[in-house]
Amino acid sequence: MFDYFVQLHKDVEGISEGQDPANAVFGKLRGAHASAVLGANLKVLPTQLSSLIASIGELNPATLVRALNPVHLGKDAINRIKNNGSEAAKYSKWAEVRRYDQNVTKAMTLQENISSKMGIFTAGIGLVDSLIVDAEFHQCEKEVQKRYGLKIGTEENKIKAGELLTELGMTTQQNHYASTRSAMMRSKNELVKFLAAFKVDSNMVTSEWVSNIVGVGQVAKLIKIAEKKGDEAKVELLQKRKKQLLGKSVKYTTVILLQCAYMTLLTRLFNKLYDKDDEDEMTVQDIALDMLGAFNGMLPIVSEISSFFIDGYDINNSFYSMLNSALRSIKGISDNVEDAANGKAVASQRWTSSIRSFLYTTGAFFGVPANNINKNVNAIINICSKPFGDM
Repeated sequence: MFDYFVQLHKDVEGISEGQDPANAVFGKLRGAHASAVLGANLKVLPTQLSSLIASIGELNPATLVRALNPVHLGKDAINRIKNNGSEAAKYSKWAEVRRYDQNVTKAMTLQENISSKMGIFTAGIGLVDSLIVDAEFHQCEKEVQKRYGLKIGTEENKIKAGELLTELGMTTQQNHYASTRSAMMRSKNELVKFLAAFKVDSNMVTSEWVSNIVGVGQVAKLIKIAEKKGDEAKVELLQKRKKQLLGKSVKYTTVILLQCAYMTLLTRLFNKLYDKDDEDEMTVQDIALDMLGAFNGMLPIVSEISSFFIDGYDINNSFYSMLNSALRSIKGISDNVEDAANGKAVASQRWTSSIRSFLYTTGAFFGVPANNINKNVNAIINICSKPFGDM
């Protein structure tokens, strides 16, 4: 019986014991692929700011003004450097655990350990997350003052704000704990984890949204039962609960719409930065489809299925994509060598394309974000060259 509970605890915490050799190889490749996708990826950092939008599902939207106050954020940064920590971590265990030992990056990539090599490329993720947690702590200070009348800056306010921050983190923020991961994310099958990777950021918001909407229906049924029994006190209590759930449903619907709009705007911005944006004027229909795509992206599997029907993309596992890319790049170089050996002219552009493809693929297998680094360099060149374009 004791062994059963030990195994149950490990399953809940997502702790994998022994792995067969094939599964271990898949795990290494998945971690390397995630490292290559997230490392040196400029888009990941502003994407993390969607956490602040999620916070208004539980807090007053006006608290965002205090959260984004540069004076507070500057003081927090100084305190972190001086004291190796911040007030958020001091008053909230959730915040303390979240920033411990690169937990954020581990959760985003579904890895148990982050190598020092990957840590160089993903350092920005932890830094931005620290800023977000500090900002949310200040949101909670403002909310505590409003709810309980405890003045900002007092010890009582900070203690209560820490408790509220923990509650906020567990209900609206990213799944940065193994125990809150979905069954897919806790699976010992590494191929299944390939499907769940990169979905942790939005699962909390969508799950809260669904739970509140379902809760309204459940309470409505309880109200009917109480009315039949003539229990007016219970009816009144349930009506208040229904009103609360309706209010939260509206707030979470707003959060999802705002997050979809933010992600759509961010995608358009980076397309322009990387010079991938089309020249056609953007229509309302384009924006609506982009927002629908952003919403579908919040749901594991659903996003892949919708991409198949709307965009015609194949439903593909990242592992198979990596393997296909590797084989294609190797074949490309092999074809070039064969043509050159047979005396055929091989254009320099074709050589460059093959070598670049091979480097990107190799990076994906070893966790080096070669593609992201290249895109960043090209973006800088594109920005710098535009002012001189007409000269």
